[in-house]
This record gives sequence, C-alpha cells and structure tokens, in this order.
Amino acid sequence: MSRAGFLSLLLLGIGLRLWMVVQPELIAAGDVDVYLSDEGVVGLMATHISEGRAAPVFFYGQAYLGALEAWCVALFFLLFGVGAGAMHMATLAFSLALLGLVYKYTATAYSLTAARWAAVLVALGPMYFLEWNLKARGGFVEHLVLLFLLLVLFWRFYLAYDRRNGIGLALGLTAGIALWVNQLAAGYLVLMGVLILLRHEDRRAWDRLLVGFALGCSLLVAYNLVYPAATLRALGRKAVVLNRVPVEERDDSWVLRGVEKRIEALGQGAGKLGLVFGVPPDSGLERLGEMEGYTEAGPLVTLRRLVSFLPLLVFGVSAWACRPRRSSRGWEPMGADQLLGAMLLITFVIGYVSPRYMLAAYPLASVAAGILVSRLVGARRAWMVVGLVGVLAFNAASWADAAFRKPSGQATERAELLAFLQGEGLEHCFSAGPLYHVVFAAGETVTLAPLQKERYPPYTSMALETERFCYVFRDDQKQKRQHLALGNWLSAGGGSWSHAGVGRYNVWFDRLGGQPLTAQLLESIMKQEKVFLGENTLMKKEESSNGSH
Repeated sequence: MSRAGFLSLLLLGIGLRLWMVVQPELIAAGDVDVYLSDEGVVGLMATHISEGRAAPVFFYGQAYLGALEAWCVALFFLLFGVGAGAMHMATLAFSLALLGLVYKYTATAYSLTAARWAAVLVALGPMYFLEWNLKARGGFVEHLVLLFLLLVLFWRFYLAYDRRNGIGLALGLTAGIALWVNQLAAGYLVLMGVLILLRHEDRRAWDRLLVGFALGCSLLVAYNLVYPAATLRALGRKAVVLNRVPVEERDDSWVLRGVEKRIEALGQGAGKLGLVFGVPPDSGLERLGEMEGYTEAGPLVTLRRLVSFLPLLVFGVSAWACRPRRSSRGWEPMGADQLLGAMLLITFVIGYVSPRYMLAAYPLASVAAGILVSRLVGARRAWMVVGLVGVLAFNAASWADAAFRKPSGQATERAELLAFLQGEGLEHCFSAGPLYHVVFAAGETVTLAPLQKERYPPYTSMALETERFCYVFRDDQKQKRQHLALGNWLSAGGGSWSHAGVGRYNVWFDRLGGQPLTAQLLESIMKQEKVFLGENTLMKKEESSNGSH
C-alpha cells in the first residue's frame, strides 16, 4: 500500500467518524432506552465532575467499569460545554488514539506495510465496530486503547528485552489502569503476567512494574477495601448471567441456572462475534438492548449476508497464521504472532456472551491480517490483497445500510416526553426503567428515578419528596414486577390519578388520596427482583390493578 493511498484511506476513516458524531442517531444505532440510559449516566457523571459535585471511582450504581471515561468527558465539557456532542468528541479522541496505537504497535513489532493495512482496516471498520468506538457507555473504546497501549509496552518489555525503568513503570501503570477501567482486561493481564513469570531469570525492572501496577489499580483496590470485595461480588453475579435468569427461577439453585444460561450463550458466541466483523445477524441471534429488526434494515443487508463468509475467511486465515509453531526441536517460544493469537482466543473466551465484550477481536484480527499480507509474496499476496479490499468493501456496505435506515423516532418521542413533563411542571418523577439519557438531555431540570437499575439515588429521594406524584412507563413494561407493585400501591385506598400518553410513553401523575408513598414502601417496590442470598424473601408476582384514571 502506497503512502498516499494509506493517508487517503485513513482520512476517509476519520471523516466517517466525524460524520457519525454529527449524526448521533448513527451512534445510538437502534438501542432501546435501557442501553441509551447508560450514555446518559456517563453524561451526568461528567456533568457532576465538571461542576465539582462528585468524584466517582466507578460507573454510577455499580462496583465495576472505572470512571475514566466520565472524567475525560468532563474535561471536554469544561472546554466545549455540556452536551452530547462534546461527549462524543471525547470518545472520538479515544477512537483516533486507537488508530494511532494500532499503527504504532504493528509498525514496531512487524513492518510499515503491515501497520498500514492494519490501521486502514481499523479506520474503515464495519459499522457495529465504529458505533462502539463512539458510544459513551462506561469505557469500551477506552478498553481498546489501553489494550493496544499494553501491547506496545509489553512488546518492548518482554519481546524486545527493553527493561529500562521507565518502560517497566509505564507497563505496570497501564496494566493497573486497564484493570480498573474494564475488568475484561484481566484475561490479557493474566497471560502477560504468566509470560513474565516464566522468564524469571531476568527480573530487571520487576520492582518498577509492580509499583506501576499498584498505582494504576489503586482506586480499584481502595474501593474494594472500603467495600470488601465489591467488584468481585458484582462481577461474580454478572458472570453467571443472573440478569437472564427469570425472577420466578431465582431460588436456591439460581447459580446453577445462571451457569446453564452461560453455557447456552456459548452456542451463539460465533454469531455475536460475527456482529463485531459486520456480519448481519440471523433472526434467532440474541441482541440485548436493540430495537427489533433495526440491524436487519438496509438495502444491502441481503447482499452482505450472501458474502458474509468473506471477512470470516480473511480474518480466520490471518488468525490461523498466529497459531503456536512446532519444529523438530519442539514448540517454539511465545513470539509476537503467538501473543496475538492467544489474545484473540482470550477475547472470545471472556466475551462470548456479548458482542461488545468482543470488540477487541476486530483490531487484533486486523493486525493479524496486516502481518500476513506483508509476508506473502506473488500470487498468494495478490489474493490476500483482493480479500482485504473485499473486506473494506463489505464494511462500506454496512455504512450504506446504516445511512439508509429510517430514523427510529425514539429521539423525537423522548423530546416530546420531556416537553410534556416540563409543560406540566413535573420536575421529579419515577420511571419503570432507567431514562437517564432524558435527564441528561434536560440538564437535570427534570429527573427520572427508575424503579429498576437505579444508578443515582438522589433522584429517588427527589421523586419521593416532591409534592406532585409522577410516574413514566412504556406499554412493554406493564408486566414488570416493580410496575405491578406500584400499581397495587396506587389503587390501594381508592386513590385516583391523571393519565397521559406521549408517544410510546405513559405518564401517571397528580395522585389524589390513597396510601402515602413512604421510603420503606418504595424500597419494597424497588426490590421486587433483587435476590437475597440465604433467604427466601422473593415477593410473589401479583395481578396488576390500575386504579381509576
């Protein structure tokens, strides 16, 4: 690839990202409220940081996913003002940093030719991968950046034997920060740690490495000392897919059922990995958090399905080239190729339950493809170039499908909901599910406290203390246990309330009479789906009673 061709394609990739930043519907990509709400949480965290109201360690409401993204977004808010545009400018900066690090690592460890191909493949990646480069969902693009920074430093420390103190300190510091930001990094860090320990005869800069690691993960460690093993317990529950076990099945055997769900998810792991590489999903593939049929829309979806073997073939062959080698003298030592192959395998093993957990597979495979095409000669190289050009065309088809999709209309409905609440003077409301993105869009002039997935308790206190009751829900949330419990409370004692429909949303407000909503009663409503280990305190599902409107 010529220098001019490389720079032209790189600029095209940067322009593509800028286009997405000014078209936020392309970044949202059909996500439903509960997932869009995560971006709202990041915006609120950054707002609170920039205003000096908070200094979070983790994503609000949980003990994992370090708050690095929110702190970086807060910096952009201070520079450009609070808003979704400034937030996506922060993720854009990380996305561009990823391009630079992919190029840097591949050029350092391999060759300029390999680096150009790898960087172009990442710059012009499939739409799903680009969306998650720009979503502010708690640290996914930052995870990729830190992973490739780790690769750059680890290559110098381990494979190039560069044991200067600064390299050891930087590697340890990056490793610690990566573990704090996204605990998916643990699998890669275990691999790197084992490789370093196996070379125990050379212990130069180990002390700097450990000091840097301790500094990098100091916030993670300190938090888990104050709240003993909070991160481990939270991830343990998540690891057995507790949230996918129906409430009615959460008895003493809930762990076993969760493990069974994880095993079932393995059967869809390849399909979810395909999403990362731009392969349109089959109708039976589980896609949590996305509007039904959104990904399947677009004029080129059928064509993309027909040629979906292309990226899988090209990247599959490239990954196979990174397999361990065995000669007549036995297995060869772990080199840069085998490190790359091992990291690809780890990505699938730790992330197969969700495509966003496997995002690292695409840039890692792009590096592998760049390496292979740079080594081949003659007809084989020509065929590999044809394959890579085909992959770029395949990716471009996913951009075209995204461009021609009809807007989901969700943004308009949320704006209408916000306008209604502001027009009625309803400042502090409850909601069936999280709507923090609406709160962020309103600049907190309206707050919505979810009965499920509560991230910021002060909003709950505001809704409880306000004089005018307000509750927002969608029709598809009518069977949620919290909604049913709230309905029982509303109808108790013959209370009445007003009702309004705003797009997909329903608003109950201005309740008169009936039983007062106390903090204790609200807690019992919100805990309908929480598991109390060692106690059978799950409340039975009751029939809904909507009262009078």
